[in-house]
Amino acid sequence: MDRSNAVRGAHLPPAVVAALMALTVGPLLLDHVLFHPDERHYLDGGLQMLEGGDWLTPRTAEGQPRLHKPVLAYWCVAAGGALFGPSPFSTRILFLLAAAGIVWWSARGAAALCSEPIAGPVTALMLAIHPALLISATRSLPDILLTLGITIALTGMLELLSRGRAGWSSLGMVSAGTAMAILAKGTPGLVFALHAGLFLMWRQCPLLTAHPGRFLTAALGGLVVPGIWFFEMYRRHGDRLVDQFLTDQGSPYRFVSEPEDVVWQAMMCLLLLMGSFAAVLLPGARTLWQRRKEAAAVLSRPAGAFLASWIALFLAAAACLNHVSLRYLLPIVPATAMLLCWWMLELDAPSWRENLRRVAWGALGLLVMTAGLCTLIWRNTSPLPTLLLLGSVALVLRVLWRQMRFTSLIRSVTVMSAGSLASLLIVTGALASLGGPSFGRQVADAVQTAFGASDPLPVLTLIGEPAHAARIRVCSGGRLKVHQVSPREAAHIAGEGPVAVLEGDAMLEFRHPIRSVPVPCGWRDLRLNEIVEHLWAGDLVPYLRSRRRNYLLAIPAEDRPHSPTAAALPRLSCEPERVHR
Repeated sequence: MDRSNAVRGAHLPPAVVAALMALTVGPLLLDHVLFHPDERHYLDGGLQMLEGGDWLTPRTAEGQPRLHKPVLAYWCVAAGGALFGPSPFSTRILFLLAAAGIVWWSARGAAALCSEPIAGPVTALMLAIHPALLISATRSLPDILLTLGITIALTGMLELLSRGRAGWSSLGMVSAGTAMAILAKGTPGLVFALHAGLFLMWRQCPLLTAHPGRFLTAALGGLVVPGIWFFEMYRRHGDRLVDQFLTDQGSPYRFVSEPEDVVWQAMMCLLLLMGSFAAVLLPGARTLWQRRKEAAAVLSRPAGAFLASWIALFLAAAACLNHVSLRYLLPIVPATAMLLCWWMLELDAPSWRENLRRVAWGALGLLVMTAGLCTLIWRNTSPLPTLLLLGSVALVLRVLWRQMRFTSLIRSVTVMSAGSLASLLIVTGALASLGGPSFGRQVADAVQTAFGASDPLPVLTLIGEPAHAARIRVCSGGRLKVHQVSPREAAHIAGEGPVAVLEGDAMLEFRHPIRSVPVPCGWRDLRLNEIVEHLWAGDLVPYLRSRRRNYLLAIPAEDRPHSPTAAALPRLSCEPERVHR
């Protein structure tokens, strides 16, 4: 029995790996369990496109042009809403598909680098459990679209450099990916295009001179398509485009001013990127150091040099920003995964494979721990689902356990990724269950129940964060208009319609009877020792309910046509409802 062959064992096609990754985090799309504050810009802009019919100009919730970022993210939100109706799922589904596309295209790029048949699956498996990709896949933000565009263009470049010929398919990928990246976030896509052009002039100048027409066509396609949108926005909005876009892309406040800060942030960015690949990089750290000359030889090839130079260029640019975030490093995550896979297959070190096998055992242990924690949470409240969960975990463990008889690279990486994805699936289900319906959905349901089929619904005044207003609009299917004001502006509110205000803030003086319904929105005063105690006691869910932070939703209580009386309003919390007169 051969236990050392690096390619021994069946492997999952990259498309299957991408689908499994999407299914794992898919439950988070059904509601706003996790929400990034910047999502509100793209949700509001997408809803404005659906309502106003202008699919070229991104707008704020108030209808004003917002040209800080290009239009692609707004199109994805609006397209999902047009297909399925506005909802948390529809406004995020295209971003999840973009994440799956990154996994598939990265596998294709890795296959262009290495002749081993497992190159694509290994790269796909590494990316399927990368934290930056998993976090961004469930949010309506342009970072995932930027990364998909760069990955497509990167794959085209790798095929071109590996084969040494300027095929139309490779150039088409570079052109289409560049156009997508520029339309997603602007400058980063343009930086990649300039880097690719300079690299070709440096390492592939004979190829450029042999096919100048093909390269010129590809360059024009990648730049002219987004250029048309920018030209139309300048024609419509003139200086507003220049002011907003240039302020967002190149304003001094976005960059650090001191050289020592740049050096410090460069180190932080590098450590953050390496740490995100720790499960693969740490097992091979000793091998990479001992065989550093062979690893450097990989980087001396044209494709390896392009990968390394793109990673270094992006890290240098990220070090100049005033904020270090793993999400901002996402555009070089696929390139890093391809490079690590190439090193693993080229060096073919038994010690690296053996260490990866130990990490795979750790992933199985993580799966057991996750299942055990969920058992502690639900053993008293949901015994039957808990038994089903344990049975499913036992079946997965049995299948993965059989793969651990070998030390082959593909088996170890498969078990590591499968165990991590199974654990993540349990965690996402737990988050959805513990959190219950999101704040936005509960507010939208309460207002729609109170006012029935009235069209249009009254405007809801939200005294709180702007991101919460966007969540309510989306969860209502776009029917409910929300006017968001700060607490300082609350004194000027007439208080005639429904109002939502964070608990603890002063309620307004209303001119008519209202009913105040507490709506859960996050938690307050959580303590780790108390969480552990209640988890062990099996009553974590009641403890979390008692620590709910609430918005107080004030709804007019008088009877009206097509609406229920105050007594028919739903109970959204265990706290008593209050009536103000």
